[in-house]
Amino acid sequence: MTAYYQKIFIQDSRDYLAQLNPLLSMLESGTAEGEDIDTAFRLMHSIKSEASHLRKKSIADLAHIAESALQEIKEEPEYGGHLNRLFEA
Repeated sequence: MTAYYQKIFIQDSRDYLAQLNPLLSMLESGTAEGEDIDTAFRLMHSIKSEASHLRKKSIADLAHIAESALQEIKEEPEYGGHLNRLFEA
């Protein structure tokens, strides 16, 4: 059964990343709005949660770092350091 869930995780993650890519480009270009950041946060949270459930610690840890950076961007959007941290993750 684990192989089944891993396959779903891979499919879901590809979908999430496909949705994240344009949102991160918007963040980088400065055209992202609050809703875009919220959506990116939720997508990254989904990756983190699913990875944690499947005990994929390195993926969950990386997603957590990105999720934290997105949270910081939401709270302090004028500070560009959070964006650098996000892209370094």
